[in-house]
Parts: sequence; structure tokens; C-alpha cells
Amino acid sequence: MLFSKKCYEVSSSPVFAKKFNDARQEQHPFHIVDNSIVPFIVAAGAFILTSSIALFFNEYLHYKAARAVLMAFFLLVVEWCVLVSKEGINGFHTKAVLRGLKLGFILFIVSEVMFFFSFFWAFFHFALAPSI
Repeated sequence: MLFSKKCYEVSSSPVFAKKFNDARQEQHPFHIVDNSIVPFIVAAGAFILTSSIALFFNEYLHYKAARAVLMAFFLLVVEWCVLVSKEGINGFHTKAVLRGLKLGFILFIVSEVMFFFSFFWAFFHFALAPSI
């Protein structure tokens, strides 16, 4: 793996992880993860991806380099998702954490639906009622 395995190396047994998580749940209902450099790397990757796309559109960057940056960013995001999934598999996600993940995903889908609805609304508005 690319990043630290500390967050899910407590034990290979999900039963132990569940007991460990239940003991920590007395303090609060959330799983506090260890410090990680993953969010910083993904944010830096997003900045580099945005910069490389701007350079590509202005013909300062070859398409192979832009494609390599896009693939590297995609792999970083996949690695981060794998780490979050392994936390869940080992029993670190409590009901409050699962509720937050589900709500975040639902809000993301709703925002995408609203975006495409507004896009098609504007398209049909200007297509069916052109200004003269």
C-alpha cells in the first residue's frame, strides 16, 4: 500500500476491533483516525491536476503528461477509499460514522441531480424560447 496501515493494523480480527471500538465509544460515538498525510497529498494532487489541465488547454503541456497526472490523482483517490473501506471492514465505523457517510453520499447524489436538472432547464429554456 502507498500509505500507513496504522489505522487498520490493530488486529486482523474484526471481533477484537469491535471490542476495541466499543471501549473507545464511551468517550464519543466517532472513530478518531490517526494523523495522516493522505488528505494533504490528495489536495496537492488536485491542485496539480487543475494546473496541468489549465496548462494542457493553453498548449503548454503535452497530453501524455496531463493523462499521467490524471491517472496519478485517480490512484490517490482510490487508495484513500481503500483505507476508509478497511477501517469499516475492521469494525471501526460506528453507527454515527455510517450515518454520516450515508448522508454525505446522498447529499452528493442530490447535488448532482440538481446540477443536471438546472443544466437541462437552462438548455430547454433557451432552446424553446429564443430571444429575437
